[in-house]
Amino acid sequence: MATVALIGTRMDVYAVLYGIWLCVLVIMKREKLAKIWGIYQMFIVMLVPIQYAMAVGLPPGLCIGKQLIY
Repeated sequence: MATVALIGTRMDVYAVLYGIWLCVLVIMKREKLAKIWGIYQMFIVMLVPIQYAMAVGLPPGLCIGKQLIY
C-alpha cells in the first residue's frame, strides 16, 4: 500500500522504478518473492537517502567551492 501511495504522489522517474519493482513483486511466486524481498529492501535503503539529498541538498560543509581565508 505504501509503495502504491508513493507512486501516486511522486509521479517521477523514481515512481517508475518503484512501479517496476511493484510489478515484479506482484507476479512472483511466494518462494521466489522471499528471496527477492531482501534485494527490494536494499533498493529502498539506498534510494531514500539519495532522494533526500536531491530534494534538500547536501550539507554546505560537503560542498566544494570558494572558501574565504581570513
